[in-house]
Amino acid sequence: MKNRKTNKKIKPRFFDIEISYLGISLPIILLSGYFFYAPDFLNYIDREIEEVVVIGDFNFVTPSEIEQIITEENNLSFFGINLEELHQKVIAIGWVDQLQITKQWPTTLKIEFTEQVPQARWGTNALVNKNTEIFPVSNAEDFSYLPMIFGNSNEVKQIYDIYSSLNHKAANRGSTVTELRKDDRGAWTMVIDDSLQVNFGISDINNTAEFFFSDVYEEISETIKSIEMVDLRYNNGFSVRYKNNLNHEDLNT
Repeated sequence: MKNRKTNKKIKPRFFDIEISYLGISLPIILLSGYFFYAPDFLNYIDREIEEVVVIGDFNFVTPSEIEQIITEENNLSFFGINLEELHQKVIAIGWVDQLQITKQWPTTLKIEFTEQVPQARWGTNALVNKNTEIFPVSNAEDFSYLPMIFGNSNEVKQIYDIYSSLNHKAANRGSTVTELRKDDRGAWTMVIDDSLQVNFGISDINNTAEFFFSDVYEEISETIKSIEMVDLRYNNGFSVRYKNNLNHEDLNT
């Protein structure tokens, strides 16, 4: 019996290696080309910003403030403008609360913002917004119709909450709390209707205020318009100082 011979075609190994090699290299070549030519491509399609759309209430922020910030930008191209830096500059206006800046291809910049809603004055150079956050302003004197509160800036929420509580009690008496301060020692001072000063001292402000509005206020109600100051820094009573130094009265409870 004769042995049969079969012909087998053997695929050269180098061919597999070559295909595998090219399979790895092709993406690398494409990526290299992208990074090499991308800057030129972006420069080619880049466009100058031609339209700036600003959406806001403009009760306190003026269009000229936004315009000045935009015109001072060194690079106003679509890809060149730095939105993060622009965001910081617009926020720095002071009256801007929420802000969103976006780009719309090919030549539009869109700025949307909401303004701060002031609830109180904080000292003489700042205001407190609806979230009990302090923000500086250059014209705080224009908001004299708002109550004045002041103290340690880390306690702004506590001070505002106590002001709201005291003002509610005062409203039940037909009055308004126009000022509340807490000094570095922790002593509280309240002003009612821009005229009557009440010194609470370093005490439990809620308990002392309850004592003032329930007991003291009732006792001084008939002469309250002639009283300049009520001092509650006593263990068992309070003192009253009348306007024009007419007299000074100590009362025990």
